Amino acid sequence: MNTILRHASNEPAATPAPTVKVWDPLVRLFHWSLAACILGAFLVEEGDTAHRWLGYTALGLIGFRVLWGLLGSRHARFGDWVRGPRSVATYLR
Repeated sequence: MNTILRHASNEPAATPAPTVKVWDPLVRLFHWSLAACILGAFLVEEGDTAHRWLGYTALGLIGFRVLWGLLGSRHARFGDWVRGPRSVATYLR
């Protein structure tokens, strides 16, 4: 879908709005890898060696994500998206 940005005067915008990146590349890799592990574990027979290794890999990925959520870049940190009760209550009003 081609969308042309326009100003209030209905003329095409001179420059498109800047892209805002809010997902760390490692977080994207984590999410897709975890999804692949879960899908793979679902498709192979339970108790199979591949099933166990996919489970261990998923566990390792979750451990990595917890560490990256505490020590990673700004958008990877849990504090960037987890809000306190006061912020949530203010938002819901």
